[in-house]
Amino acid sequence: MIDEKVLLSLEFNKIRSKISEYCVLYGGKEAALSVEPLGFMEAKAAMDETTEAYSLLYDKGVPGIEFYDDLGDLLPRAKKGATLSMGELLKVARFLKSANILRQSVMEKGEELSILYSAASRIYVDRYLENEIKTKILTEDSMSDNASEKLSSIRRQIKKLNEQIRGKLASFIHGEKNKFLQESIITR
Repeated sequence: MIDEKVLLSLEFNKIRSKISEYCVLYGGKEAALSVEPLGFMEAKAAMDETTEAYSLLYDKGVPGIEFYDDLGDLLPRAKKGATLSMGELLKVARFLKSANILRQSVMEKGEELSILYSAASRIYVDRYLENEIKTKILTEDSMSDNASEKLSSIRRQIKKLNEQIRGKLASFIHGEKNKFLQESIITR
């Protein structure tokens, strides 16, 4: 551990701050601001990882990590059986997509990147869950009619009832009782 006075004289806090400006993913900024100097062996291992990451991004042309939302406490809540909102499920789908892209990008480049390959091989990917969320939840506020058989049935019934109501209202407007109406307009 380096003495606090040495870190102050090196203006290490400014270095951390500058590094954090380049962080875009959840937790990256906080991690950069809290980083501490490493010992020789840890620094060598970190440099090896950085060399592989550089090679992956610039020599092999793999795009950077795709942005994903802060999942916060979503996973612990889901693990306890809590119900997640549609917006929260969309966040999970974006995270799963990002994890899949990262894993696939590293794995496709082969084992020549042994450190990143080893780390990427441990990333859990669930394409089925990602696709289920993306095909059934359209936005934070709307779900696809085809999300389930029951929902599809209910929405068909609602549509049918709305058509029946409109038909009944139209019969009032065009029937013999229309003289009692002030206006002959049906609004939603």
